[in-house]
Amino acid sequence: MSTRSFGVLFFLSGACGLMYQILWVRLFSILLGNTYLAISIIVSAFMFGLFVGSWASGKFLLKPQIKLPVKFNELQWYATLEILIGIYALILLFGFGIIESGVGWLFSVLHTSTVLLSLMKILTILILLLPPTAAMGATLPLVIQFFTRRYGRFESQISFFYAINTLGGAIGILLAGFLLIELLGIRSSIMLTAFLNLLIGGVILLKRISVPDNGVSTSATVISTETVSGISQAEKRGDGNPSQLTRGVYLATMLLSGVAALSYEMLWTRGLKFIILNSTYGFAAMLFIFLSGLAIGGFLAKKLVSSRRVMEYRYALFHLLSGIYALLTIYLLYVFLYTPFYQKYVASVIFESEYSWLLTVLMFLLTSVIIFLPPTIIMGVLFPLLNDLYYQFVNPRPGGTVSIMYAVNTVGAITGALMTGFLLIPELGIKSSIYVIAGINFLLGIIFLMRSRKHLIPTLLATVMIGLLLFPLTMKGKYLYGRHEKKKDKVLFYKEGLMSTVKVYDRNQNRYMSIDGVRIASTGMGLLQKQKLLAHLPFFLGKKIQNVLTVGLASGITTGSVALHPGVEKIDCVELIKPVFDAAKWFRQYNGDIWQNEKIHLMYDDIFSYLRYRASQYDLIISDGKIGSLNNTNTVLLSKEYYQLCRAHLNPSGMFIQWIPLTTPHTILKSLLLTMNHQFNHVYIFYFYPSDILMIATENPLRFDVEYIQEKFTNKMLAQELRPFHLYGATSILSAFIGEYGEFFGKVGMVNTLEHPRLEFLYMREWKKSRLIEGGYRAQNMEYFQVNYERLDMSRYLNPASGMDVSWLQTASNDFFKFVIVNFKRGNYFIGLKRYQEFKFSLYSVEKSGLIPIPEN
Repeated sequence: MSTRSFGVLFFLSGACGLMYQILWVRLFSILLGNTYLAISIIVSAFMFGLFVGSWASGKFLLKPQIKLPVKFNELQWYATLEILIGIYALILLFGFGIIESGVGWLFSVLHTSTVLLSLMKILTILILLLPPTAAMGATLPLVIQFFTRRYGRFESQISFFYAINTLGGAIGILLAGFLLIELLGIRSSIMLTAFLNLLIGGVILLKRISVPDNGVSTSATVISTETVSGISQAEKRGDGNPSQLTRGVYLATMLLSGVAALSYEMLWTRGLKFIILNSTYGFAAMLFIFLSGLAIGGFLAKKLVSSRRVMEYRYALFHLLSGIYALLTIYLLYVFLYTPFYQKYVASVIFESEYSWLLTVLMFLLTSVIIFLPPTIIMGVLFPLLNDLYYQFVNPRPGGTVSIMYAVNTVGAITGALMTGFLLIPELGIKSSIYVIAGINFLLGIIFLMRSRKHLIPTLLATVMIGLLLFPLTMKGKYLYGRHEKKKDKVLFYKEGLMSTVKVYDRNQNRYMSIDGVRIASTGMGLLQKQKLLAHLPFFLGKKIQNVLTVGLASGITTGSVALHPGVEKIDCVELIKPVFDAAKWFRQYNGDIWQNEKIHLMYDDIFSYLRYRASQYDLIISDGKIGSLNNTNTVLLSKEYYQLCRAHLNPSGMFIQWIPLTTPHTILKSLLLTMNHQFNHVYIFYFYPSDILMIATENPLRFDVEYIQEKFTNKMLAQELRPFHLYGATSILSAFIGEYGEFFGKVGMVNTLEHPRLEFLYMREWKKSRLIEGGYRAQNMEYFQVNYERLDMSRYLNPASGMDVSWLQTASNDFFKFVIVNFKRGNYFIGLKRYQEFKFSLYSVEKSGLIPIPEN
């Protein structure tokens, strides 16, 4: 089999590897949750398996003195491993239900001990992922050994196969991120990937490939008279036999290079979240460019082979260049991305709905090229080049060289990922962390400059001069900014944490909190209305709410508002982003200083993990949907599995409430309603101007008690909380009710599940179509609600004892909904707000006139 023909198969193998990583992260997140720790455990276990496989291949498969039960050449072993990977992936997939049940039970037993639970999660994933990932780690050394024995020219083999496998990984990212998960789902995508492994292995075994007897030893491919690239071994070795120091320097360098590569990937990705936010397409684009750069560098590396000193000098130059560009990325992330030029021609395409989603993806790619491509091309050169140095001057066994170097590099990658995520970013922040990692590049560059003894002073002077020119640029930016954040905002709190960057700032008279540039809380009327209504609306509908769970802390205003109701005995609040706990303290005067309330228990956890492994039951679960134009990962909280877990933790008469904006694309809105109704018997929909949709889900039907609702308004503190939102009495609440899903709406749409996370992919594409709809999705969704509202018989939802005639209320509400639709198409916000105020106050006037019995204060 020729190098090129096998290269196609190795390309596919690389695609499989990256697809497995993405798919297994999603699959095992169901068990471990979506915390940074959980994802780190899965990714680290994956890389640990690569390390074990690479090390083991050199220890056992590539040593001729080791007697194995089967006499295979390296390519046959490679094919066998590909088949074993595919078989194991299928076994893991079909046995996942059993694993989920057993491991789930064990985790639920250990949930009271954070340390034991974390250790058990690590052990579980290591055991489950070690066999296939170890097999993957063994493939590159086997391939290099085989083709170097057959064709010679180690530098060409390591360059080509490293590059082609990495390029396959880049394509695998695109396939998984853009097509497979959406179209096939996670399980079917794993099956397809497994069958691809089986195909690769089967094709190779059917070829019956053998290594011709060309007189080259299996233990040492290169002999003293052999020439590679026209350079004799004697010339290459230059200063005699390699010392232990040389070996140690090369191995330590490979370790630190792995640390730097994974650290940079994490740091730059975190910095770009403010531009791509949590878009699945954005992350896929970034990783595609990152891996493509490594592949391009890999292809270029073979052209750099020369004498030892020349190669070490070139290696030094590439590390110095990597450090220099790393400094430049600080300027790019903190300054350039917020320049008028970039914001006008790139960011506006990403954030505005006037541009198509394909153009948005192109902007993701362009941004990733600016940040990732130059440094990753440099990194891509470093791995094959150092392998070639080690091979020529330390260990003339091709497979042995790649085995040890790949293993050491993988250990470095694991170290870099854990160190950056758990230490550097939380303690130093993104910018200072880039300084630290760039320091590794400069250190290695200086070491190899000194070893090469070539152009030492000129190169150092040039590096220092460029560094001095760049350093002032890196100091210009202090914060990362969201689309609607401004440099003149008064920043009160800023923390780049494990998973996200949290900011609290003042603008004019309002205070805001953002996560990765997305506003999630505010004291301004828009977001404040949502935060307050999530807390208060259920208490008008349920009479016995004692135990409450709030999903997400944010400013703490929702949690604090729940505590105002005297019947509440316990409030559990689960928050995933750790810096939010400190950020919320800047809202003490708005959240009632929740830290001083004994009813409130704040917990740092993933809501999936919390619900799955804890047995608390609640009368009310409050969940902020946090769905946004690019905030796709929050669609996990809009999945069937999430609603199923919430339902399981509600008492029989309990309620679940969730907010989504009226600007949600119409197809997505119908899918959300269908998904929620898939788990709850009843889904009630409320609308509050301008853009708040509140969905209340229950197992048992609700009946609105007019007198009870009005009695709640006698609580002066509650009435004071709701008055700014033009809610004065029972009619203010009843007029917001627009129907129960399923009665007239028609159950149409797609159920969103973790297996088929359709909303994650569909949201951005649909959101970008709003420009084609008159009035946007606000108008389209209101038309959908208003048409169904006209057929609604509200009297069916009232407590029979109320005896209230609501026909006049429905007529007034329907007229207002019609106005809202027209206003969204042709009017403006302030005209609509004035009409809303008049509408709600007119209803209150009817109440005060005595047409509706009002209890005495």
